[in-house]
Amino acid sequence: MLHFYLAEKPSLGRTIGEALGGGRREPKAIRGPGWVVSWCVGHLLEQAMPEDYDKRLSQWRREDLPILPEQWKLLPKAATRDQLQIIRGLLKEADLVINCGDPDREGQLLVDEVLEHLRWRGRTLRAWLPDLSERALRRALEPPALRSNGDYRGLRDAARGRARADWLVGMNLSRAMTLANRCAGGDALISIGRVQTPTLKLVVDRDREIEHFVPKDYFMLRARFAQGEVSYLGDWQPPEEYADEEGRCLDRARAEAVRDRVHGQPGSIVRLEVKERREAPPLPFSLNELQQAASRRLGLSAQRTLELAQALYERHKLLTYPRTDCRYLAANQHADAPAVLAALERGGYREAVAAADPGRRSRAFDDKRISAHTAIVPTAKAAPTHGLSDQERALYDMVARTYLAQFYPEHRYQATTVITECVGERFRSTGRRALEVGWKALFPAPKSAAEQGETSEQVLPELVEGEVICRQPEVLARQTRPPAHYTEGTLIRAMANIARLVEDERIRRTLRENQGIGTEATRAGIIETLKRRGFISVRGRSLLATPLGGALVDSAPAQLTSPAITAWWEQQLALIAEGSGELAVFEARAADWIRRLLPTIGRERFNAPLRAPDNRPAGKGGKSKRRPGVTRTPGRRASRAKRHGPRA
Repeated sequence: MLHFYLAEKPSLGRTIGEALGGGRREPKAIRGPGWVVSWCVGHLLEQAMPEDYDKRLSQWRREDLPILPEQWKLLPKAATRDQLQIIRGLLKEADLVINCGDPDREGQLLVDEVLEHLRWRGRTLRAWLPDLSERALRRALEPPALRSNGDYRGLRDAARGRARADWLVGMNLSRAMTLANRCAGGDALISIGRVQTPTLKLVVDRDREIEHFVPKDYFMLRARFAQGEVSYLGDWQPPEEYADEEGRCLDRARAEAVRDRVHGQPGSIVRLEVKERREAPPLPFSLNELQQAASRRLGLSAQRTLELAQALYERHKLLTYPRTDCRYLAANQHADAPAVLAALERGGYREAVAAADPGRRSRAFDDKRISAHTAIVPTAKAAPTHGLSDQERALYDMVARTYLAQFYPEHRYQATTVITECVGERFRSTGRRALEVGWKALFPAPKSAAEQGETSEQVLPELVEGEVICRQPEVLARQTRPPAHYTEGTLIRAMANIARLVEDERIRRTLRENQGIGTEATRAGIIETLKRRGFISVRGRSLLATPLGGALVDSAPAQLTSPAITAWWEQQLALIAEGSGELAVFEARAADWIRRLLPTIGRERFNAPLRAPDNRPAGKGGKSKRRPGVTRTPGRRASRAKRHGPRA
């Protein structure tokens, strides 16, 4: 009996071969006693182009829209046809297939669609492989851990629905917008995506908010109060009649008048509140949180962070599966702690591990908070002293320290709030003093108050309610600041938290439930697509909308720039993945939405025609070879982005 393990990519196939005991190499396969391993190379099949359904659709014409396939076609990719033939031959020998796609809906579809295309009718099991360390992999490939592949059909259908709906948007709405623009005299190829376009609007709106921001002057009054031999700082709390809606004083004269009145005057502490507080360690990383932290701390792009995390998972076997939206761990993962901590000790974290308590169970270990995936944590393989790039090591260090923090005590500190009254004016002081450093010992010390800017939090001395003397009052002139431009990290956070920007409560609730627009695995790719298509540019760490990006947002129907349709789609895809939604119903509703939207896209949307970023003349005499309104789909050797239209 031959068991055929079909992996998503060659590196995983080789890793599975090693876990099964090794074997002899065959062309694009590994064979052992009673088993064989081969692999896909990403997607071996791709969505057919419109002209594959009807040759007339190779030309872009308004009258041909909408394009709605009755029977969806997948075609073998030219570059990987030989790999598909290898798999075809192995299936003829196999008695049992084990789907070893990545543990997510896309990984499920990637292998399933190959089996369907090659008409495999035999028994199929599913191996779920979130951890590629040797010990974990062997456990996942043993029969007790394998489940029927049919149990995951919801994941497959959700991925298939996402791909088909995105195809409908890309092929229909990108064509409609491009043709309308050309009728208005423009020549830009306008790509539309259900996630891409709302994300672009986030960047455009932020840029315009900054551009139109008018700074306001405001004035702080800070004084030093002496009580016996000790002193502390307090910030004036302007009364409502002197303050704006943010509680700031906008009138210098009033602040200076208060300064002159309180200088050298006696006052008293009218409220002294001292509380002990505890701060739990940060939860382990999801991909979204890891990308934000890597952008902030290491200056890495979202895509680069994903690439590094994928390499640490797949090539080095040092991290668990990175494309996860979860920040929690399964309760039974707590039993892995001694082995993981031992690996960290061997990998250079000797002192940190010595202070850890493997018996401690943080809030991260919670079965109720996990679904298909768990958080990104180190595996039980020690990080090598050589063989990692500086960026890989820095990213691994972030994940390792956050995992270690789960086995450290809480950070305990004393929080103090002081209200001081002087000549009828109130001043507020806050401070904190560490009682037990706990998990914070694993991380660099936070910035000082001076480095943090306006905060007046300080280490307060021992105080008692009673008399004080006001010393050195000083008026500090400040200006309100515009919001910062998005970085890749903050844009990913905005995509995940886009519900905050939506007024409709029903849509807001759906976006919150589905964690915003895009997924952990796709957000970095969306940002890269916007950069590649010339809709946003990068300046330092900041993302800026280009003129083309701004013009696209202004010209597109509101339904395309709003996250509402994405919210609805993600909700339906989640139901399909859970098994309570129907793929056919979802596809029918997506097609109906396309039909209703197309009539709203005409040349009148373009007050100013959109020009391509590169406007160099093509052909003799500087005339473009393209006729406005009639565009041929690029040939099969063209880039995927041009051939397939925009992704979500």
